[in-house]
Amino acid sequence: SLNLDSLELINDVCVLIYGIPSFKKEQFIQIQHSKLHVKSYKKVAIMAAGTGLGISKGVFNANQVLAFPTEGGHQEFSPRSITEWEMTRWLKSDLKIKRLSLERIVSGIGLGHIARWRLNKSDAIKHPLKTIANDWPLNNTIDLPSLASTAAKTGDKLMQEALQIWLGAYGSAAGDLALSELCEGGLWIAGGAASKNLDGIKSHHFLESMKNKGRFSNYVSDLPVMALVDPEAGLFSAACRARMLAESNEKLS
Repeated sequence: SLNLDSLELINDVCVLIYGIPSFKKEQFIQIQHSKLHVKSYKKVAIMAAGTGLGISKGVFNANQVLAFPTEGGHQEFSPRSITEWEMTRWLKSDLKIKRLSLERIVSGIGLGHIARWRLNKSDAIKHPLKTIANDWPLNNTIDLPSLASTAAKTGDKLMQEALQIWLGAYGSAAGDLALSELCEGGLWIAGGAASKNLDGIKSHHFLESMKNKGRFSNYVSDLPVMALVDPEAGLFSAACRARMLAESNEKLS
């Protein structure tokens, strides 16, 4: 009915790969500059924390853009400290699950889970968000992640602790992605949760966790890292892909 020659359905994170070559300076912020000599082909990766955690990867070669979706957000969360181990055990018990995926922590909802765990400790009995946290996430009219983030930014010590744990986990996962994909063309941080916590993404809590990769710390420290801040980046990238398809069809005809 639309009189189209072709129609392509693309994952909302994977589609961002097609926008990367055309993103303008106002659409992203560079949070780490590259010290590497980039090869003739470029590998890139995107980690996008929003409601969930989306991960995609791509390869740029000459005039060709190849984009690959993944389900990397569902890999297992790996605690890096006694605090994260305690949190992991509590969440498994509370959520009645045997396996905690990365998405349960590194996402907007993940920040809510971390805040809820922190508010269930004995020193948070009188905290103003405790009752709200007990009703979340069953009460979907409550945006606990947003409330926790706002409280942290206004000086709430407990929510600052929760936000720092979230940023550390996010940064560490981003560093792992950089290693698994060797994305010398760029590591992109995207998603609503990231853009709402941009100062945190630029902070040492995120960056130092990202670079803390043992013998490969120097490698990750030298990668270009960008934060995508344009809320319409998905539509922009879809338009880029549509143009690629249209130009390809013109060549074939």
